[in-house]
Amino acid sequence: MSLRDRLKTLLTDALASAGLNASDIHVVELAGGGVRIPFVRRTIEDLFGSSTLQTTLPPEVASKGAAVFGARSALVAAEDRAKSVPASRLAETELQKAIDTEITMQLHDAELKALGIARDELESYIYEMRRTLNGASPHSKKLDMEKLSPLLTNAEDWMYEDPDGYTKEDYVAKKEALKKSFMDTSPEYFEAVKQDEKKLEDELLEGEKIGDAERAAERANGEDDHDRRKLKKEDRMRLVTRNKDEGTELFKGGVYQQAAIRYTKALQNCAKFFDLSEEDKKEVDIIKVKLLGNLAMCFLKMENYQKAINNCTEGIELDKENSKLFFRRATAYFATKKIPEAMKDIKEAMKLTPDDKAVKKLKSKLDLLVKKEKAKEKKMAMKMFA
Repeated sequence: MSLRDRLKTLLTDALASAGLNASDIHVVELAGGGVRIPFVRRTIEDLFGSSTLQTTLPPEVASKGAAVFGARSALVAAEDRAKSVPASRLAETELQKAIDTEITMQLHDAELKALGIARDELESYIYEMRRTLNGASPHSKKLDMEKLSPLLTNAEDWMYEDPDGYTKEDYVAKKEALKKSFMDTSPEYFEAVKQDEKKLEDELLEGEKIGDAERAAERANGEDDHDRRKLKKEDRMRLVTRNKDEGTELFKGGVYQQAAIRYTKALQNCAKFFDLSEEDKKEVDIIKVKLLGNLAMCFLKMENYQKAINNCTEGIELDKENSKLFFRRATAYFATKKIPEAMKDIKEAMKLTPDDKAVKKLKSKLDLLVKKEKAKEKKMAMKMFA
């Protein structure tokens, strides 16, 4: 039997022992260097389909999972034995030896965790600066693409040359060297970013002052911040519209945090309608979708990507044909390196608005990223066989 057939038999036997079919599996998590070998990946794709495959977890999860499974099995076996064997205590020396072993294992786990964090931080920095070189920042042109792009490529290659031989200090030193190269080569870029951050901070502080003053004025006029009044639909709708319009003006002015507060207040008012007809509910839902989309834009601007994802998801539940929500959620997923999720959303946006230039642009970026990942896997496989 060929190696490919043996692998396929192993997978089908595992499914059978679990009482499952291949169609029951929605996601297949690939871990470890072996799955980078093309024929291994193709065999898995043949059985489960390529769309189910993802590589979002670190390689050590398989060993940790096996350890947990083994520990549970041992615990069950020990409990079974304890039912028939009289309880006994460890000798003092044996107990101390077990404690010392546990401490050693905990220290080793802590080292592995620190190593993983250092590796992830380096990879994130490479990914972030690659996006910046490709135009993700308004100041990208201030970076020297010709000098810096090869540095990122070399750093990526270095990460995969001897992943088992590097220490936490190696990854930290590599990242610091990369950062120094970028700062030494393009100091004007980092000065521009620093000025942008200061400007945004000043705007947020000013926005907070405006918000505090407005809330003080509301209290002085006797307006209840926790409005529980049963207003008529028309009156409540005026509050929704007022907060929505104020949010939009603040957003146009770049005061994103205060804009988000206004949109949130408008949504809170949307939740206070009562005795609505079916047509009225549809009208309110349409406004909710717009507000959730606007909130997502605010959080994208503030780089709070998880909140952007949450608002888009809530909006999509109300309107599953809203291309903007799928596009904005894909943008947030892309920014957080959740590429399978981003690809799924951008494909949905493409179906809904195939001629949208922004959607096409993000789709091209994702396609390029996936292509590079496949090329990297192919390169790794060639190195393994070499």
